[in-house]
Amino acid sequence: LLIDVSRSGVVDHQAVLDGLRSGHIAGAAADVHAQESGIPLLAQHPSGVVTPHIGGSTEEAQLRIAAEVVRRVQALDQTGRASHGV
Repeated sequence: LLIDVSRSGVVDHQAVLDGLRSGHIAGAAADVHAQESGIPLLAQHPSGVVTPHIGGSTEEAQLRIAAEVVRRVQALDQTGRASHGV
């Protein structure tokens, strides 16, 4: 099994698809893919799963992001300076 959560281009999805077709790879999942439109390569195989780059979008992650945004806006209000962008 192969799970790709890297950046686009790190894993050769054509090679993974070939491995799926030959049986050398039992299954593959990717949260990233080079094709931004159309059907991603791994979705062309029944043992391939793709998600639209949302693997990190868990409920916990979203709550942490919201808390960080509030913290940065409060800091901007208090100091007049933005920290790492707001």
